[in-house]
Formats: sequence, C-alpha cells, structure tokens
Amino acid sequence: LLRYFEEAEQALFRELQIPMIWRGDDGLSRGWPRVAAACDLLQPVPLGSELEILVRVERVRHTSVQLAFEVFHAAEFMARGSLRLACIAAKSGQPMRAAAIPDEMARRLQAICS
Repeated sequence: LLRYFEEAEQALFRELQIPMIWRGDDGLSRGWPRVAAACDLLQPVPLGSELEILVRVERVRHTSVQLAFEVFHAAEFMARGSLRLACIAAKSGQPMRAAAIPDEMARRLQAICS
C-alpha cells in the first residue's frame, strides 16, 4: 500500500502546484524525500482491488510535512497510514540537508492542514 500512498501524495502535490523536485533560486537542488512511513492493515485487501485513498495534510513543520492516508475498498475502511516528508536542499556531490519549506508551499499545505 505504501506505493499507493506515494501516488496519492504526488497527486496532492500536483493539485497544490508544489513540485516534488526543483532547483531553488540559490542553485541548490530541492525535494521531498520520505523520512518515515507507516501502514496499518485493518482488513485484507483483495488482490487487484480498486481502492480509494484519501490523503490529508496532518502537520506542517518548518522542514517537514506529515501526511495521513485512509484506504477504502467498496466503501469499507481497509487500512490507514502515514508518510513524513522532509524538505531538503543539496549541492551536486554533497549530502542532502534539511531545508525550510518555501513560504508559498508552506501556505498551500497549511491551508488544507487538518
């Protein structure tokens, strides 16, 4: 299910017009690696099922975002989970470092935070 959480996450970011990878004005490459993931299956999910995944922004911090997911099959609650994404910046050939979420992106995320 984590793969589906990632698809739902990317759909949310597209809807909010937040890129998953971009180059900042300072020339650093930036992105949103996942730093934590969790999934609790409440019922077995039948192979090949069509699933509905609801995603919500649970928390926005200075350098990270916590997303929560609920998974449904035929209107039955099947699973729940979460992803924590860190905003990072890196120079080519150097390690990634936590970076502040750009103000406009933070505003868009906070506007829909539960």
